[in-house]
Amino acid sequence: MFRCLPGLVAALLATLSLSAQSPIFYVEDVTAEAGKEVAVNIRATNATNIAGIQFSVAWDTLVLEYVDVENIARNGAPNANFNRTQVDQGRIGYFEVDQTVQGFDYPDSSIVFTVRFQSLSDISQTTTISFADTPLRFTGSDPSMDTLVRDTRAGEVTLDGITSVPVFGEDARFRVSPNPFTDRLRVETALRYGGRGTLEILDLSGRLLSQRPVELTGGRVVVELSGADFPSRGAYVLRFVTDREQLTRKIIFRGTRP
Repeated sequence: MFRCLPGLVAALLATLSLSAQSPIFYVEDVTAEAGKEVAVNIRATNATNIAGIQFSVAWDTLVLEYVDVENIARNGAPNANFNRTQVDQGRIGYFEVDQTVQGFDYPDSSIVFTVRFQSLSDISQTTTISFADTPLRFTGSDPSMDTLVRDTRAGEVTLDGITSVPVFGEDARFRVSPNPFTDRLRVETALRYGGRGTLEILDLSGRLLSQRPVELTGGRVVVELSGADFPSRGAYVLRFVTDREQLTRKIIFRGTRP
């Protein structure tokens, strides 16, 4: 495996023809406290047998200021996998190429990378993080020299000001009880499709604390969490991620630990 520059990536990928493979690269929705640091995950699903990929994400520089990138897939590094020449303009480019063209995978719903931002205001607001054509336009290939079909999905960052109240959709397919809880929390999903899901625990800044896989059966699934799953008393976000959607709930842990 060798790293190569974005220009070489583009030259390699531009020669490839179209195929029906359609991986999805998406920005997770995040709720965080206004005025604090925000971590936004870029994830992938159905992204297998890839020889090379590149794309860019963009944000509003009046709302968010770029801090750094982390959690880079495949043991990547900022200098090896990113074009950061336009971060002052609210854009960053990501690229990964297997020069041997043998192919690699991003496990379903795995993090491709995380972008850390500083929110620039204490007021409550929502801002979009989307995919852009610069500094690197979306291009990808598989080892058969077929181009990957573009499928990218933007996400939203919801910033809660000091006096604001977080709003989470009351989707009946994703329930928790009791809430607040002191010992055990029952998490119930009722989705009409099967597959694999991931139950995640995040703090209010959007930082991922833990996650566990959940097998979907096309019906009711129950998962139990205990107070030991949470680092301390306080408010958290439960997020249930599938290859189709994300469902969230704000929960409050009132256990005995400080």
